[in-house]
Amino acid sequence: TSWIGYSLNWQANMTVPGNTTMSGLPDGSHTITVYANDTSGNMGQSDIVSFTIDTTAPRIEILSPQNKTYTTSQVELNFKVDEATSWIAYSLDNQANTSITGNTTLSELSEGPHALIVCSNDTAGNIGFSEEIHFTTQTLINIPQDSFHVWILVALATVAVVGPVITIYFVDSGNANEQSPSTMH
Repeated sequence: TSWIGYSLNWQANMTVPGNTTMSGLPDGSHTITVYANDTSGNMGQSDIVSFTIDTTAPRIEILSPQNKTYTTSQVELNFKVDEATSWIAYSLDNQANTSITGNTTLSELSEGPHALIVCSNDTAGNIGFSEEIHFTTQTLINIPQDSFHVWILVALATVAVVGPVITIYFVDSGNANEQSPSTMH
């Protein structure tokens, strides 16, 4: 060949000595056509090739769980990703990634605090990570021993005070009906 060049995105031809690397291309769709002249002056060209540059990792937002306490051992994992993915997973409490295909339910969670991250590969192989979410599961009611005793005493005192009052009311109500036979027909 006497000359080689290419046209990127329908722009003017760029001369190159042969195979080359194009750097600094912005993310998005591109086209390229390669041209060459042989030593007799004949011009040849390649087919138009379309390609996409994607160097941006997917952005992942966890919608649930939220940074709060749940009173169940099952919590919904709902999230959104801003682009097409080839792989999605989550890591719970810094354990190995668990692959998923979309929103799911985290089951059989142990009592206590948890940390959760969702990660994803886009179709170009870029990996993105969500922010780490911290939440707690607490399914058992933990009443301090001293509080439990207080509640028993309050319940017993209530029965001791209210019980006789109810009995006196019923006895008085019964006597009131017996004392006024003239109201009966």
